[in-house]
Amino acid sequence: YADVMFVVRSVGERTESCCIDALRRSGAPQENIVVVNETPFSESLRKTYRLGFESGKRWVFCVDADVIVRGDTVNQIMGVASGMKGSMLGLQGMMLDKLTCSIRAGGVHVYRCEYLDKAASAIPGEGASMRPESSAIQALGMAGHGWLTLPYVTGIHDFGQFHQDIFRKCYLHANKHMSNIPRLLPIWRRLARDDLDFRVAIAGLV
Repeated sequence: YADVMFVVRSVGERTESCCIDALRRSGAPQENIVVVNETPFSESLRKTYRLGFESGKRWVFCVDADVIVRGDTVNQIMGVASGMKGSMLGLQGMMLDKLTCSIRAGGVHVYRCEYLDKAASAIPGEGASMRPESSAIQALGMAGHGWLTLPYVTGIHDFGQFHQDIFRKCYLHANKHMSNIPRLLPIWRRLARDDLDFRVAIAGLV
């Protein structure tokens, strides 16, 4: 994977070292792994795109530090990426997400480096979008650079996190995923009997 830069986007998550270890076990060379710590997320995204564009490599494989990839994820994802049309921006996997109690798109994002300068210019200004990465991907899609979502789980998300991070995320979920609250709250109440994470999630949501 000499032509791939692996970027771990971190804000000090409890699982940062586990995320890196999982990437290494999956085939990522240690010397190709870079940790990006910028905040807010739009700045982390902008730095990731800049590093990828300036790296001289073909691909950037991005994973957030609260995601643990499955053992064969790098081989799976990069095998698909290598066969994509040259106009495609990239692809993502699915993840088993603890807090939304679902399998959903995200976790791993792989970008073709040559388009990342254009992607960086498509990142909305801070506060303009609650999903700056999705906004940038959609903007490039409108310009003819497609995006692929693979129909299988490539990692787990939000397991084993610090409680302050769970609280913060669920505060954001209350705004970002409001339509999911009627489904999630009864599930969280049931799970909270045995899992403190969900008691913290409810407090953040409230």
